[in-house]
Amino acid sequence: MCHSDVPTGDSKTVTGSLSIPKYPFDAIKLGGLHFEKVPEEEETTGGVNIQNKYGYVIGL
Repeated sequence: MCHSDVPTGDSKTVTGSLSIPKYPFDAIKLGGLHFEKVPEEEETTGGVNIQNKYGYVIGL
């Protein structure tokens, strides 16, 4: 897991590794990379607290 801010209008290269099975099998291999915005800390004042999470997935 990597926590790093990317300024608006900028880009960042992210590297990762994949674990591929040693032996072949009769199926489809699917995966994805999930990116989610780290929420800013907010003070809770009691009552109902609703938090929105923003993210997206890049399929592989």
